[in-house]
Amino acid sequence: MDRNSVDWKGYIPAVTTPFTEAGELDGRAWQELVEWLVSEGMHGIIVGGTTGEWFSMSAAERVEQFRLAAVQVRGRIPVIGGCNSYTPQDASALAEAAQEAGLDGILLTPPPYVVTNRRETIAFYQAVSDAVAIPICVYNWPRGTGVDMDADTVSAIADIE
Repeated sequence: MDRNSVDWKGYIPAVTTPFTEAGELDGRAWQELVEWLVSEGMHGIIVGGTTGEWFSMSAAERVEQFRLAAVQVRGRIPVIGGCNSYTPQDASALAEAAQEAGLDGILLTPPPYVVTNRRETIAFYQAVSDAVAIPICVYNWPRGTGVDMDADTVSAIADIE
C-alpha cells in the first residue's frame, strides 16, 4: 500500500496490550487477541497506540508487538502501528520497524508532553514522513500531547509528500 491508495475504513480499534505477571509483553496472549479481533470482523487494528500502553513498553517490545501482529494477521486486515514518541528520531525508528514488519501504516501524535508549536509539530511529522514510505495516520491527542492541532496544521501535515 502506498500513501495514495489508503482505504482504511470501518471498525479499526486501538487494541490494549496484554502483559505477563512480570510486566513484559505477553506474545502468546497478544496473538490470540489479534486473532480474535480478526475473527470478530474488525476492518483493521491499531497496535501500540495510546490504548496499547506504548509508554509502558521498551522499544524492543514495541517492535516485537508490530512483528507478532503482522505475522498473526497475514494481510487479512490493515494493521496500523502506533509510533508515538518524544523525539522524531525515536518515532522514525519505530516507523521504520513498522514498515519492515509489513504493517500497513503508522499512527502518530505530536510528541507527548512536549507541547510543540505549529512549526515544530509539522516538522515532527515531516521528519517521520521522510523516514518511511508507508501511510501515516495523523492522531490529534490533545490530552496526552498538550497540543490540539487545528485544521490548518492538519492540512499542512496532509500536504507533506
